[in-house]
Amino acid sequence: MRAVHAEYAGTDLPRDGLPEIALFGRSNAGKSTLINMIAGTRGLAHVGKTPGKTRYRYFFRLDRRMYLVDLPGYGYSEASIRERGTWERLIRDYVSGRAALVAGVLVVDARRCDTPLDRELATWWSQERREMFVVATKADKLNQSDAAKLGRDLRDVYGAPADRVFVVSPQAHRTVDRLRHMLFEFAKQPRVLA
Repeated sequence: MRAVHAEYAGTDLPRDGLPEIALFGRSNAGKSTLINMIAGTRGLAHVGKTPGKTRYRYFFRLDRRMYLVDLPGYGYSEASIRERGTWERLIRDYVSGRAALVAGVLVVDARRCDTPLDRELATWWSQERREMFVVATKADKLNQSDAAKLGRDLRDVYGAPADRVFVVSPQAHRTVDRLRHMLFEFAKQPRVLA
């Protein structure tokens, strides 16, 4: 897979019309690690040692077919109120007005995947009439039956269809392959906002 990284800040966004799938979640949920797993490469998205490092929208073009968009995380308590407000506006403006955005991936930490912040953002995303996937990361320590139970719990909590819920870890190659395939298939035909 050929993956290309490009940073777009402010109003300077891609204009090539490729479909975009945005990853959103708490600051330490593992969005950058998930982008690297989907792209099948290490180091494409920078994985920081401390949360709250994503300050802009970062676009990663995959195979000249779509972009994965890394949005700033939410819930990072050490960021200033002003900084958090800027990130929130950046996300809201992008989601509300971006025609190329076809879906979002709510990235949650498998160890604490039902927080009020996660539920609030999922509700807002659905009010924006945007399609949503739910991906639980950091599931390294879960056995197969626990991962299956977590998947069922996520479907119940977020009201997501079974084929849009994934529980991943760096060892879950088949699950990541299924997620990648699903995202590419989903991105083939961009949706029009209602």
